[in-house]
Amino acid sequence: MRRPNRKYSVIGAFIGVLSTDSGVLKLLAYSVGRVLYNTQPDDYNPTEHPEHQEAGRHIADWLTAAVANREHWLSNVDELGRPKKLLKFPTMEAIVKEADKAMLRYIQKTREVALRNGDEEMVMTLDDGFHVVRLLTPAALDRESKEMQHCIGNGAYDDRLHDRRFQYLSLRDRNGKAHATLEVEGGRVIQLQGKQNRQPNREYLEAIAPLLRREEYLVQTDRTDLRYVYADDYKVVDAWDLTGCSEVIGDLRRSRAALKMPEKLRVRGEIDLSHCSFPEGFPSEVEADGSISIKECRPFTAPARIVSGGDLTIYDVLMEGDIAHCEAGGSVSFRKTSMDKLPRYLRFHGSLDLGKTGIESLAGLGYVAGSLSLEGARIESLPENIRIGGKLDASSSRLKEYPRTAKIGGDVDISYTQVAFLPPVTVKGKLNISSTKITVVPGGLVTHSLHATGLAMEHFGPKSIRGDLDLAYSSATLPHGLTVGGFLTLDNGSFGNLPDNLRAARIKANSAEVTSIGRGLVVEGNLAISGNPITTLPADMDVWGDIVAGQTLIETLPDGFECAGDLNLTDSCVTALPYGLRVGGSLCLHHNEIAELPENLVVGSDLTITCTDIRSIPECAEIGNRVRSDIPEIDSGWSKYNEVRHWRAQQAAAATMAVSP
Repeated sequence: MRRPNRKYSVIGAFIGVLSTDSGVLKLLAYSVGRVLYNTQPDDYNPTEHPEHQEAGRHIADWLTAAVANREHWLSNVDELGRPKKLLKFPTMEAIVKEADKAMLRYIQKTREVALRNGDEEMVMTLDDGFHVVRLLTPAALDRESKEMQHCIGNGAYDDRLHDRRFQYLSLRDRNGKAHATLEVEGGRVIQLQGKQNRQPNREYLEAIAPLLRREEYLVQTDRTDLRYVYADDYKVVDAWDLTGCSEVIGDLRRSRAALKMPEKLRVRGEIDLSHCSFPEGFPSEVEADGSISIKECRPFTAPARIVSGGDLTIYDVLMEGDIAHCEAGGSVSFRKTSMDKLPRYLRFHGSLDLGKTGIESLAGLGYVAGSLSLEGARIESLPENIRIGGKLDASSSRLKEYPRTAKIGGDVDISYTQVAFLPPVTVKGKLNISSTKITVVPGGLVTHSLHATGLAMEHFGPKSIRGDLDLAYSSATLPHGLTVGGFLTLDNGSFGNLPDNLRAARIKANSAEVTSIGRGLVVEGNLAISGNPITTLPADMDVWGDIVAGQTLIETLPDGFECAGDLNLTDSCVTALPYGLRVGGSLCLHHNEIAELPENLVVGSDLTITCTDIRSIPECAEIGNRVRSDIPEIDSGWSKYNEVRHWRAQQAAAATMAVSP
C-alpha cells in the first residue's frame, strides 16, 4: 500500500476540522482537498494561509446546506461517485464564488421567512435600543442568513441547535434589524460575523461588549484579518495598535501586519503571529492562557519573560536579545532561530525542539517529558544522566559521542554526526546511526530497529533485531543465526557470503555484493536479490513469498525447487529449469537462455515466456491462469491446452455430481 505523502496528510487534517459529517467531509475532499493538492507546494502549511481557513469554513457551510437541502447536483456523479460540479473548480476562489452564488439563491428562497413565538428569545437589552436575541429554530437561522447574507441558515447549522454546547445570538437595533451574528461554544465566541461574513463595524462591536462582559466570553476565532479586538474590560481597539493595552480578551491572531505592541501584554487566549513586524519592538513580558506561535516575524526582540498556557513556538526568526524566563504548559520549539543559549529559567511539560539553532550547550537541562530535537544544532554532547521521555533526534548535529548515560524513552537518531563509538546500549525504539563514523556495532546492542546505512563496518555483532535492519550502502560481515523480525535491507551494500540460518520477514538485497547465501535461509515474505553476483541458491532455503532474482549470475535452480509466490528470473543466466519446479504464483522467464520447460512444471498463476528459446509447453504442465508469449505457436498450443483443461474440469465436476446422493 502506498503511504500518503506529507502534503496529502496535511490537507486531510485541515479538511477534517471543517465538518463532523462524513458526507460533507467527502465533498470537501473532492473540492477543497483536490484543489489544494493540485495548486499548493509540497511544504504547504494551512496555518500560513488564513484565507484558506476562512474559505474552507464558508465552503463547508455551503456543502452542509446542500446536503441538508438535497441539492440535485449531488446526484450527478462520475464513475467514482464524485459530484461532477465539484470537479470543475480550478482554484479555491472559484469554489468560494460558487458558494457565494448558492448563498444568494438560498437567501432569495427565504426572503419571506415568517417567525413564530419560540423562534427567538431575548437575551439582553443594551444601550441605544440595541438588544441581543438567541436564535432557537431553523426558521430563525434562515431569517438571520437572509438578512446578514451569510451561511448560518439553510440547514448548515440546524443540527447544533439541539447541542447544549452551542448558542446562536444576533445583535439587533431598535427596529429589529440584525447587525452581528455570534456563535458561542461554552464560554467562547468562536464566530462573530457581520454582513457577508465581514467583521462587524466598530459601533456594533462596542454595542455588544456589555453582553460579552456580563457572560465573560472570550472571543477566540481563528481569523487573522480582523481589524478590531477586545482589550482591557472589553474595550474595542485596533488590532494593529495595542500600545495602550495590557490585556487582550480572546485570541490575538495576525498575519503579514506591522503591529504596535505594549511593554507588557497578557492574552486570554492564543497568540498566533506570522510574517509580522514590530516597528516599536516586541513586549518585554508576554503571557497567554493558550498557545503562543510566533513564526517568521522580523525584526524580533526576544521578550525577557514569556509564559504560555499551551505550546510555545518561535520559528524562523532572527532573535535579538535573550529570553531569561520561559514557561509553557506544553511543548517548546525554538527551531530555526538565532538563539544561542537556553533561557536561565526554562519549564515546560512536553517536547523541546532546538533544531537548527545556535545553541551550543544544554547545561542545566535534566529532564524532557516528551521528545528532544537537536537536528542540525551545534550541540556536541548531552548533559550527564539526562532523561528524555520520548525520542532523541540529533541528526546532522555536531554531536561527537553517544549519550550513553541518557535515559531515552523512544527512538534515537544520531545519523550524519561525528559519533565514532557505539556502546552496547538498549534503545526502546529505532536507532539510526547512518552516515556516522561508527565501524563496530557491538553484540550487546539492543534495539527494536536499526538503520545503519552508508557505513564501513569492521564488526557487526547483534544476532537479533526485533524490527527492521537497514544496511543499504554499507559493508559488513553478518553473524550466523542472525534473526530480523522485520525487513532486512542490503541494497547496494557489500556483504560477501550471507550467514547460515539467516531469518527475516523480508530480504531486499538488490544490486548488492552478495556472492552466496548460507544454509537454512528462512524468509517469511519476499526475497529480492536482483543485480548481484549470486551464482546458486541453497536447496534448503524456505521463502514464503516472491523471489525476484533477475539480472543475477544464477545458472541453475536446485532439483525440486519450490517458490510459494512469484518467481522472476528476468535477464538471469539460468539456462535450464529443474525437474519438479513448482511456483505458487506467476513465473516470469523474460530474456534468458532457457530452451525448454520441465515436463511436470506447476505454475499457480501466469507464465511469461518472452525473448527466450522456448517453443512449446509440455502437455503435462499445469498453468493456473494464462500464458504470455511472443511466439505464435505457443499461443495456439496454449489455447488448445486450455480447452482440454476446461473440458476435463467439466467432466470431473459432472462425475462428482453423478455420484452425489
